[in-house]
Amino acid sequence: MEQSQAVKVLLKVSTIWTSQPMDEAVQAEWAECLARVSFPAALEAVRDFRDRGRQDAPTPGEIYREAAAIDQRAEDERRRRTLKLADHSKPNEQERARFRAVLHSVMEGPKPSAGQNAASAAGARATDAETERAQEIILAKRRRSR
Repeated sequence: MEQSQAVKVLLKVSTIWTSQPMDEAVQAEWAECLARVSFPAALEAVRDFRDRGRQDAPTPGEIYREAAAIDQRAEDERRRRTLKLADHSKPNEQERARFRAVLHSVMEGPKPSAGQNAASAAGARATDAETERAQEIILAKRRRSR
């Protein structure tokens, strides 16, 4: 928001809440605080405060927070509309065939060779022998401690 627009927001606030000061320092503070939000959102925030029957004038920080939330909701709505307009058509037959091929290759995975199968079986037997030996040691210790 430009400084002139921030001064218009301040003018609206001072019209509704007549005790709001309007000197140059106040105008500069309002312009700095409201620079990060849109002019329409700031005006809507002031109207919201007015319509809720607020007794005292809102601070520029309160207007900023309210206007920032309004701007965020507007941005979220714009994004939702953009996503709705995006092309969500179904893939054609060629794209589906490519996807199936990739999925099939991932599901199949690399086939182990005969040597790898033999090595893994020997490793499993060795592990089983180690496990059995460990169990025997544990049982022997338990028998001795009784």
